[in-house]
Amino acid sequence: LLLAHYDTRPGTPGANDGASGVAVLLELARQLSERPLPYTVELVFLDDEMGIDEKQPTTPRLRGSRLLAEKLAADGALDAVRLVLALRQVGDAELDIGRDLLSHRIHRETFFETAADLGLSDAFPTDRGFVEVIASHAPFREVGMPRGLALMDPWYGGDDPPGLHWGGEADTPERCSEDSLHAVGVVTLAGLRRVSEQLQKIDLVSGRAARRRAETLEPAEPAPEELVAPPDPGEPA
Repeated sequence: LLLAHYDTRPGTPGANDGASGVAVLLELARQLSERPLPYTVELVFLDDEMGIDEKQPTTPRLRGSRLLAEKLAADGALDAVRLVLALRQVGDAELDIGRDLLSHRIHRETFFETAADLGLSDAFPTDRGFVEVIASHAPFREVGMPRGLALMDPWYGGDDPPGLHWGGEADTPERCSEDSLHAVGVVTLAGLRRVSEQLQKIDLVSGRAARRRAETLEPAEPAPEELVAPPDPGEPA
């Protein structure tokens, strides 16, 4: 599941916190349609993510993703989801994607290693320490699905989250960068391919293990009521 929200807070253009994640998802849709992953990909464009609690003015309520997570959990569909990736605030001209403590550790590090291999460590720094970002992957953790990951710059216009440009009139296209969108898109696409390769290896090993277990199991003895006596040759069928 690839997630991005398109709603914005009232009074903000939402160029970065809103449009940037959607822009990357649209390009990923084009790229993945030409060269698909080995797993089914669903793109989810969320609404009602940015409603704000007056007691916590910098904390979005994430209603859209929470409804989605709760519905998938109620339908019993979460077990089939191998990865939830949320993109939020990825267009900042001074891009610093945070290493999110709430993200799945192995998958998170796969994306940051991918960025380093692509020469994009400036956009995906590992020297700023860890941070807890508020993005659409969080509600999935709340319903017991830990395989979530967020790519987000939590320092939009400053060193203190969420940054001076967040949530107001300053969130304009002039403070965003095509280079930032390109960096996130390239790393996301390459990271998804790496994660898919890792998952395929896991599937292969677990599949072999399941076959070995099945081969060692003796056929179950039928219950007495399941036994059918052979017909008497002297009786009509």
